[in-house]
Amino acid sequence: MEREYLAAAMALSVVDDLHKFAEHSMMVIGDLNVGATDASKNGTDLDVDAMGSGASGDRYDETHALLGEGLVHGLQMKNLTIGVGETYDSTDFPGTGPIDNIYVTGADEDKFEDAEKSSSTFGSDHFAVSTVYEMD
Repeated sequence: MEREYLAAAMALSVVDDLHKFAEHSMMVIGDLNVGATDASKNGTDLDVDAMGSGASGDRYDETHALLGEGLVHGLQMKNLTIGVGETYDSTDFPGTGPIDNIYVTGADEDKFEDAEKSSSTFGSDHFAVSTVYEMD
C-alpha cells in the first residue's frame, strides 16, 4: 500500500503540473520496486486485490496502473521501459520486467525514445535503464 500511496502522490503532482505547465513534458523516473510486466503483482483495480498462486482476479499492486492506466484524474503516462525485458542480474524473477521505470507525458512525449538497459549493472543487482530525447 505504501508504494501505491507514493505512486498516487506522484500522479497527482504530474496532473497538477500539467495544468500549470501545459507546454512541458513531465517524467516520473525511478526504482518502483515492482516490475512493469509482473503479472503476478500488477493490478488495475484499487478495490480488488488477489494474492497467492491460486488467486484469481485483479492483482494486489496498482503502482503502474496509478501512473499509466488513468486511475488518477485520467492520467495515462507512457512507460518507456515496457519493452526492455528483464533487468535483474539473475534469473530469479522471470517475467517481472524492469523495476527501474521511466514514465513520460505531456507536450513532447513522442520525442522520448523507448528505454534501453545498460550493458553493466555497475555494482547493483539490476541493470539501469535510460532514454534519449530527440531534439528538433
